[in-house]
Amino acid sequence: MSASPAFTLGPPVDIESPDQLLSAPSIAVRSDGTVILIAAALVNGESKLEYAVGKINSEGSKVVWNSSYPTPFQAARGNTYSVAMNDEGLVVICSSDGSSLSAIVCELNSNGLLLPFASYPNYDTGAVPAVVVNNQ
Repeated sequence: MSASPAFTLGPPVDIESPDQLLSAPSIAVRSDGTVILIAAALVNGESKLEYAVGKINSEGSKVVWNSSYPTPFQAARGNTYSVAMNDEGLVVICSSDGSSLSAIVCELNSNGLLLPFASYPNYDTGAVPAVVVNNQ
């Protein structure tokens, strides 16, 4: 039996030089190897939701990251986040403040930018967001 090849996330992603991460990162992967990572970070005393887009290399051993960007929406301290993405570039980011769930629906364009087009504040109650999207 041979050992599985190691997989790394590549060099650290510079999430706009955060003073500290406020949430665990959430990652989604498309079938073409495109990866999106989101995390809330404290940057210069301001809470921001940041994201980075990358691609799994041809060997399948690491993610090659492009630039990171602030999302077009504010992060909240203490929130937890979950992200999902389909092959057409539909991205859904769900968040929880510990008691209510909210979601933002975006498109990931060919330049790696998130373009939000729908928001669902307080759509349900719950403490741990989880989201999945399909290609249909």
